[in-house]
Amino acid sequence: LQGIKNPIVRVSNFEENLPKSLPVREFVEQTAVGKLHTVVEEMRSKNEIYDVIIASDTVIYFDGEIVGKPADATDAFNTLKRLEANITEVKLNFKFLYIQIV
Repeated sequence: LQGIKNPIVRVSNFEENLPKSLPVREFVEQTAVGKLHTVVEEMRSKNEIYDVIIASDTVIYFDGEIVGKPADATDAFNTLKRLEANITEVKLNFKFLYIQIV
């Protein structure tokens, strides 16, 4: 974020409930886009000005399925044990929205 004078971090309230049956690339992309649109709408509704918005999503893809967020500490532990010492893919998607005000 070098060169950005006043970066603001927002947590999107986008409900991450897309079907895990989607192809993983589509799942992570649609989630990032959903987060982007949610933050844009929130900022516009408050008349907040922005130049650039960066939204992202990350998912773990293991054994042919998307691993969701753990429900609790026990679920997190069990997920980590399942992933331990196995080849796991992590998919990351960024979406950028740049507004140039003339």
